[in-house]
Amino acid sequence: NFPLEIITGAKGNDKGNVIYPHQRKRIPIYHEWEVLNGVKDIQYKVVGLDSIYTTPILNWSIQENSAPKQELKATNFKQLGDKVTLNGPTITLAEGKLKLNEPFIVPENMQLRIEAGTHVVLNKNAFILSYGPVFINGEKDDPVVIESADGQAGSFTVMQADQRSTLRFVIFKNQNTLNYKGWGLTGAVNFYESDVDLMGVLFTNNKCEDALNIIRSDFNLEESRFNKTF
Repeated sequence: NFPLEIITGAKGNDKGNVIYPHQRKRIPIYHEWEVLNGVKDIQYKVVGLDSIYTTPILNWSIQENSAPKQELKATNFKQLGDKVTLNGPTITLAEGKLKLNEPFIVPENMQLRIEAGTHVVLNKNAFILSYGPVFINGEKDDPVVIESADGQAGSFTVMQADQRSTLRFVIFKNQNTLNYKGWGLTGAVNFYESDVDLMGVLFTNNKCEDALNIIRSDFNLEESRFNKTF
């Protein structure tokens, strides 16, 4: 709310720089300067006042371009060959085993469909993120399986979908959380502002804080199990 003057910590001519306030609702304006070797704190004061304040220098860089979440727009599904079928706005995973080695992202205005007999293995830094609804149609004797190969790969997330999702007879196992360039979630499975019906879902051996996170969404959860959540 007030101009701030840098007192100590800055290098050379940057000492004494004044940082001016801006409206809170506007995009932040960043200021850069070098600090002396070994300096861990910056001292500053409100211009015109005598009190001096100290704040630690955090070991995080300024985000200069888009935020990590904004980079995650869509997957080039053609790279997956016959493992993925595109039919209008519907993306369908083929039955059988599908290994993903990088993020699998369903864009807005599309939907993801996974049928019984499909086994998705997430490797390395892979995760599934959908901005559209997801329809998983497993069967009691033939569930859909989504798992991490090593317990390190990430989550299954539906974010701000414009239709209600349905998950039937799915096994989520051995998963970790979504973590992409500092943007992270705490659940193996996440529904954020995305209504969903879950029936016959098993969450097991997931290496994260939450097996399931449902945030600001209407949901039904029936005949499902949570087992060995870290």
